[in-house]
Amino acid sequence: MVETLMFLGASPTQIAPIAYARRMGYRILTVDNRADNPGHRLADLSFDISTRSYLEIYELAKANNVNGVVAYASDPAAFTAAYVSQKLGLPGHNPDTVEIMTDKVKWRSFLKSIGEITPQYIEVKSWGEIYDAGQIFPENFFVKPLDSSGSKGITELRPDFSRRSAERAWLRAISYSSKSTVILEKKIIRSGPQVAGDGFLSGGNLVHTFLGDENFNSQLSGIVPVGQTFPSTHPDSRLLKAKGRLQKVIKKLELQSGALNFDFVFDEDGMTHILEIGPRNGGCRIPEVALLSTGVNMISATVEVSLGRDSGVRDSNILIPWGTYMIHSPKAGSFLGLNEACESRQLLRELDIWLGLDEKVKAYFGSDNAIGSALLKLDDTNDTPASVVEDLNRNLVLLK
Repeated sequence: MVETLMFLGASPTQIAPIAYARRMGYRILTVDNRADNPGHRLADLSFDISTRSYLEIYELAKANNVNGVVAYASDPAAFTAAYVSQKLGLPGHNPDTVEIMTDKVKWRSFLKSIGEITPQYIEVKSWGEIYDAGQIFPENFFVKPLDSSGSKGITELRPDFSRRSAERAWLRAISYSSKSTVILEKKIIRSGPQVAGDGFLSGGNLVHTFLGDENFNSQLSGIVPVGQTFPSTHPDSRLLKAKGRLQKVIKKLELQSGALNFDFVFDEDGMTHILEIGPRNGGCRIPEVALLSTGVNMISATVEVSLGRDSGVRDSNILIPWGTYMIHSPKAGSFLGLNEACESRQLLRELDIWLGLDEKVKAYFGSDNAIGSALLKLDDTNDTPASVVEDLNRNLVLLK
């Protein structure tokens, strides 16, 4: 009997596991409230429903005798996947645990309760509270949606911010929060690049980790990632200690199996500050580049684990330099294509452009403003990854 898989999300960066399931001959259901998202075209049945609509999706999964639920590269969908899986007796995370991991206030409170370092934070429900709270933060702080992913809706404010900037930050953050709540979080002064990457769990243990440097665009706010480069430039000894911190938190969360996404920084004293552990694969096509870099397939593993099978994931000593890159523009305009004269363009592989010529481009203030994505081959250049990314940031996209 052919097994049925439900995929929560059908966007361009969520196609990889759907394509794997298609190759394996599984029956595929996709759920995504954008009817034009390409993952729907690979499905046997598609449904234009928000992935946050967990009760409706549960009824849909039950009616279609779903055998596994996959929330790939999406925090909002992760709770729905956990809820539906638990109700149907399928493999998956505990929904209460997923809610802790995807609600920034609950997450910070949890980390504090187990003795982890966490930045000062405040929950607010109006822009006026942001203005009043400015007196508590003598240094820069972030205004973030309570429950969004992909760095959407985040603003950094300085101590001398105005009422108008507080209101703008509030409106931006609240537009991405399903709970109409915002968190203010003190900025951590980091040592070296922010670290991002994925890992895979089996029996509650991290059996594989894939960590790199998070890259940003200096022409923008420095908040929204434009991709990652692997391996990380941090010393192995520092990363090893960080893995120990991640494993400790995972044990406290009582997570057992599946993919996780990590974001953390080191402060000026070398201490690890865990920003997020996402209960899903990373965005920006991290699992795809992980396969090229290490040979470890966390895409197929995610699908198979959702069906209750062994992931087959084992750690790897192979680490070929690769990266991911979100094609974007720091300013708005009309898309004219990619600049052939951009020297680093030759390093891009598997380009996926989502806009046509002359379509409107938005300034890149969230992953939902991207023009497309690509994988970045770094082993045939003498340039540093940071300089390659900066060249792409400045010269790749042509606008009018």
